[in-house]
Amino acid sequence: MTATHELFPFHEDSDVAAALGTLLVQRGSVDPEKFNTIANRFNLDPNQLEVAAIQLGIEDEILGVQKVSDDEAVIRRNSPDFLNSRESVTREYDGVRDSGPDGSTTRTNEMSFQSWLLVEATKIARETIKRLLYDHLGDEAKAVRVSTQAAVGTAEYPERVLWVGVSYPVDKSEPRMIPAVSNPPSFPFDRLVELLPETLDTTVEYQGKTFHVRNIPVVPFQEPHYH
Repeated sequence: MTATHELFPFHEDSDVAAALGTLLVQRGSVDPEKFNTIANRFNLDPNQLEVAAIQLGIEDEILGVQKVSDDEAVIRRNSPDFLNSRESVTREYDGVRDSGPDGSTTRTNEMSFQSWLLVEATKIARETIKRLLYDHLGDEAKAVRVSTQAAVGTAEYPERVLWVGVSYPVDKSEPRMIPAVSNPPSFPFDRLVELLPETLDTTVEYQGKTFHVRNIPVVPFQEPHYH
């Protein structure tokens, strides 16, 4: 019988996970939503969301100058035992690049099993979202960019803070200037929000074992473009 494991990199509550992802995309925004506004949107107690951010190790990434609870008062999450006992994994990156000494164009990277699993799970989520958008929008889906997003976390678990971001380009060029977005979406941003799930579960198979990675945030955001 195949061994099955389950993990929640962001949070076991999908609303909390989605709110954390939404907070993370506020970084660098010229008009970021307030922390409490996002908590209220997901019907969460701001204190609960704050604790979740600290447990994830991203309080410096999303809370900025806001007052946060004493870090020592928040119990960090432990990595599941089934992740701690595994050896590192060599991950391959395919693509066009200068050939190596043996003529190969494949780059490899050694990483812990936990990091590899989270990278693979988020990659699967990203490709799932691409297919979903193409199924609903056809070629119009090319106007938005679906990518793996990352933040610097300080917690031991998860080792990598990864989610799926969906960028909706917004032309901010001055009137009479050449448009900064050559292929603007023909559909409104609200339509994109309607189509996307707030979180996604993915499954990764490895050496006869099945790993269910739950509540990966999927976050649409408007990305301004300037000349």
